[in-house]
Amino acid sequence: MNRLSGPVAGLISERYRLGALLGTGGSASVFAAVDTRSGDTIALKILHPVLSSSPRLREAFFREARAAAGVRHPNIVAVLDVGVHDDAAEPLAWIALDLAPGESLAEHVGRTGPLPVPDALTVALAVLQALAAAHAAGLIHRDVSPANIMIAPGGDGRLHIAGVRLLDFGLADAAGRVAVGSDVLGSEPADGHDPDADEDRPVGVLGSVNYLSPEQAAGVPVDERGDLYQLGGVLYFALTGEAPYVRDTVAAVMRAHALAPPPVPSVARAGIPRGVDRIVVRALLKHREDRFASAAEMRNAILALTPPAPAATGIGDDRTRRFDRRVDGLPHAVTDPGRTTVLPRTAQHPPGGATAGSATGSAAGSPAVPRPGRRRPG
Repeated sequence: MNRLSGPVAGLISERYRLGALLGTGGSASVFAAVDTRSGDTIALKILHPVLSSSPRLREAFFREARAAAGVRHPNIVAVLDVGVHDDAAEPLAWIALDLAPGESLAEHVGRTGPLPVPDALTVALAVLQALAAAHAAGLIHRDVSPANIMIAPGGDGRLHIAGVRLLDFGLADAAGRVAVGSDVLGSEPADGHDPDADEDRPVGVLGSVNYLSPEQAAGVPVDERGDLYQLGGVLYFALTGEAPYVRDTVAAVMRAHALAPPPVPSVARAGIPRGVDRIVVRALLKHREDRFASAAEMRNAILALTPPAPAATGIGDDRTRRFDRRVDGLPHAVTDPGRTTVLPRTAQHPPGGATAGSATGSAAGSPAVPRPGRRRPG
């Protein structure tokens, strides 16, 4: 049995009663489940049986739990417990997580189209808060993608920072370690795969290849700025409904991450403020020293787009509802696919903590991304 697609007789590890299948991917399936000890409904992520039978792959799976359990933050889905169910024909490794409300950003955009600019920036601010907490604990997420961000509107029908949660620390590890996109738990055939050896493989096989940082694609050590690159791609997706680089093969996507100029959101979708363009483009710059240096710096740059509001701080900070559109115009290269220009970077720490970014841009047109997969709440 390669995948677990239905209920298991009895309880998982004499504790969890499986409910509906919420989503499935290359490495695991996620079920709603009831904790019979507490009565709570949680999400149970179960490694596919063909992978659970390997001690090495079980250890890789549990690495996610250890990584996420060390960081408690309202914008991060909490790990509750881990274990191995030995009563089935094959052992089943599992991770119990909070059941995040709502749906994934990938599912939401696939269903309704691009987010309004304020909502897209609210998602970015929430994820930046989560990343700041992870980075402070010495963790790099490495898989920030639309499928790994859950969103749920508040009671007023609007999206607030508190309604956004980052999940799936399956590729997370201590800062500075080497991580490549073809992680063994990122996709079924990925272990040791060389994308250039198979030019005709369809895009999407390597999990979140559309959001790999250039460092991950090259297999070199990554740091916090790799997560910020991925978030730049997520923000581009939230604003336009497209991944930043959509190509016909995995190899072509990875080459685009390494070589293609950053795409500009307003070229793909009219009406996006130029200040937002600059943030996305800076996050997607090829050389990490040209990107935002930290999650806090990128967050400050987003907040600097709008006039400060005295009551708008921390969780629930919704200054993104208003925009100061009086942003200096981007250079001609931003809307000219044949040119690439790097703007001079302004002071690293201007007054008020906000940071204005440099930008490099070209209009790299992209077809729509394939329809996202099912909800992955945990």
